[in-house]
Amino acid sequence: MSRNPFPTNDALWQEIVALYSHEGVPARCMRVQDSYGLCVTLLLLAIAVGKRGIAIHEGALPALKPLVPRWHFTVLVPLRAARRALRETDTVTYGQAKALELAVERGLLDEACAVLRGRALWNAEDALPRNLELMVDAHGDELPDAAYAAAENLGRLLAAD
Repeated sequence: MSRNPFPTNDALWQEIVALYSHEGVPARCMRVQDSYGLCVTLLLLAIAVGKRGIAIHEGALPALKPLVPRWHFTVLVPLRAARRALRETDTVTYGQAKALELAVERGLLDEACAVLRGRALWNAEDALPRNLELMVDAHGDELPDAAYAAAENLGRLLAAD
């Protein structure tokens, strides 16, 4: 058994849900997501492991980059748009779409954790900001500095928790 086992996917999912439930976090996550196209699931994962002193090794970036278009842009963004459109018109289907969206986010988390296992640095200084920068980098090369600042602000908000 490893001296510092990487957290289980279930533990990280529970932590992400807990982080998201903090006052003001959902609205801030929506702004980061809608303004910059950032995947909140990956940002919250970066925060969750960073708070444990686990830094994501930069060698994980090539394996993380394909996750963003495959999961976030191809599946989550259109699904989220459909769910939002249903909010006022069909509450039953809205609830089903929300449950599906959460299931897809969990699938993304599981795949991202598979990438990160074995690519983590333990007891790393500044793990949280390093992780957030790497996760924003995974979204592409053309992001504005404001996207990095928004992710960093989210990290600062949740770091004290």
